[in-house]
Amino acid sequence: MSAGERPSINPLSHEAVGLPRMLPEELDLDADILRVLEKIKGRVVEQRLLDVARVGGLPYPPTEQLPERYAVNRLALSEEDINARNDVIKLMMHKAGMSMIEHPLGLIGRFEGSQPELTPLFIMSHTDSVPNGDMYDGTLGVVGGIETVRAIKESGIVPKRPIFVLALTGEESARFGLALFGSRGMFHGLTDKELQACDGLGVTIEEALGPEGSRLASMPFFRLNDKFFPTPHAVIELHVEQSSDLEKDGVDLGIVESIAAPVRYTIHIGDRELEPDEIEYQHKKYLELTVNGKADHSGATPMGEENRADGLVEMAIVLSRLMEEEMDRVQTISVGEIDILSGAINKIPGLTTANIRLAGQSEQQVDEALRLLQDRVTLSNTYREGRQTLFDAQAMELREVDDLHDSQFFPGSTIIPRQLAAFGLIIATRNEATSRRNEHVVGTIGTFSLDSSGMIEMKLDVRGIDKHPRDLTATWIREAARRLNSKHGVRIFFNDLPGNDDPVAMDAGLVKTAAEIIDRYGIGSSKVMFSAAGHDAQNAARAGIPAVMLFCPSRNGGKAHHPDAYSSPEDIEKGVKALAALTMRLAA
Repeated sequence: MSAGERPSINPLSHEAVGLPRMLPEELDLDADILRVLEKIKGRVVEQRLLDVARVGGLPYPPTEQLPERYAVNRLALSEEDINARNDVIKLMMHKAGMSMIEHPLGLIGRFEGSQPELTPLFIMSHTDSVPNGDMYDGTLGVVGGIETVRAIKESGIVPKRPIFVLALTGEESARFGLALFGSRGMFHGLTDKELQACDGLGVTIEEALGPEGSRLASMPFFRLNDKFFPTPHAVIELHVEQSSDLEKDGVDLGIVESIAAPVRYTIHIGDRELEPDEIEYQHKKYLELTVNGKADHSGATPMGEENRADGLVEMAIVLSRLMEEEMDRVQTISVGEIDILSGAINKIPGLTTANIRLAGQSEQQVDEALRLLQDRVTLSNTYREGRQTLFDAQAMELREVDDLHDSQFFPGSTIIPRQLAAFGLIIATRNEATSRRNEHVVGTIGTFSLDSSGMIEMKLDVRGIDKHPRDLTATWIREAARRLNSKHGVRIFFNDLPGNDDPVAMDAGLVKTAAEIIDRYGIGSSKVMFSAAGHDAQNAARAGIPAVMLFCPSRNGGKAHHPDAYSSPEDIEKGVKALAALTMRLAA
């Protein structure tokens, strides 16, 4: 039987599903696995995902495929993140027959085995999200693990090994700028430096966890009590791909053999406070320049304009050319804050808006500046016509507004050099990463802020599955910063963010076993692949624990970190069935 065929699942007829003759013990295991697979339904899993999405979810326009949708907002350790686990995940675990262990970095469900002294099998993923994220990211792995246990229990099967399902927090770096800190704490323990990572309001992970939570988070989970929490036998993580490879190739499932890892920096531009422009101009206009980019996962989305519609890059190109080519007139044009809707270090900037003030001593001067801007917008939109790009034809818009009360402006002579350096670095990041796209390197500046003292801060994320080209890209981006420093006479500082690490391989034996299991039970077609995005499973692998990941296709061109992300019930069903079959084999 080919991997893509779907057999008629009958636990009493092994020949019907193409299984070879086996020993009685193997026949019993196959019969058990087939009974479990029969109980897993994609529509049921989808409904469970919606149940979780409602916590921290804002209603989002429905589609024919998914009449109920949400923009999910569950930042790590936020009230919404904690409530999702306590109010929804905990109830699911209870109904599936699990006892629960509460940990400051997640909720752990335990399904007892017939030989509890055996080391347990871990199924894990996360329930925190990026701002305005999707309902599949991470949550599929948690819900899929719970559904696996439920199907095992309802089939009357007791595996030999205990099965733990971990619903972790802190996978996303959106709040604290530190990715995977939930699983890092579980498998390695968080360092003092990692506990001091803080959010935009200055709240640290340590403060969010509290004294006792921080103490527990600083020790690996299985060292808290070696007898009750032994080192796991193996770890499985089911996740959506967050890219379009499976969809393009028409393959049902991915088996991950290696996971990329990031190097990340906070970039500061400027070393002294600037005085705001407080001149009372007789003639002025306020404008909003908007780029309708398309947010996506910064790690999993390949470089190239056919794959990315980065709103911040497009904004940087237009404004930098305007400032450099029209310097004699640009003093009339002041650019204030640039806002990225739901911006995060691990998201490609989508909707990006710049606040602009036109000010001069005459109405004619202001009108000329307005026409100049309008010409630039038209030129930018015209350039994209007929090109293979994800941007819509009229992606850039300019509109006049009554006032920009919250935006501060600075004299052009002091702020423009900093802005040109920032825009140049944004463009250089895109160019350097694109030049190594064939080596699976990606690079993104996902946030931008201009504070009240004229300091610019951005966050840079560079990833790759191979350490050398990834680090080389980061080096050349820093070299570009050095050149921009000299050119514009500004200081540019790079500060390492915690969590930088090397790419990691999954366990080769588990990768092979997963492929055999998917084929053996006719779950679907599969291929071995790498993950360009980071995942919790890599922290288990770094701790020396055998780990493997399974991917479901991400539809809509691999959309991720956005409410438009979609995986069909059929995709989900095959993913959870693959998880369940592998779980049964490893827990037997």
